[in-house]
Amino acid sequence: MKKYLKNANIYFEGGELKLDIGTYIKILRKEKNLSQEELGNMLIPSVNRGAVNKWETGKVENIKRTHIKQLAKIFNISPVDLMCFEDDDINYNLNTEIQKKYGKEYV
Repeated sequence: MKKYLKNANIYFEGGELKLDIGTYIKILRKEKNLSQEELGNMLIPSVNRGAVNKWETGKVENIKRTHIKQLAKIFNISPVDLMCFEDDDINYNLNTEIQKKYGKEYV
């Protein structure tokens, strides 16, 4: 059974913390202090703020492969890391951020 955190696409399933690519993009974008518009303008071809917002909110799941590669480069991670979250370091950083925002009971 999935247990979702309020106002986030982050959930627990089978005792593991999971999140979707859109939520991860949002976390990484904020770490770089970029607006959705700024991030969209860094891509070739560029996308508007609304497209980035749709990625982050999960309204669009089929992000172009070229954009995934460029996003990974912008965020200094591999495309695989951007799309899957099995790495312990990512989960540790994510757990820390969730604790800060939502409290220890969600980690």
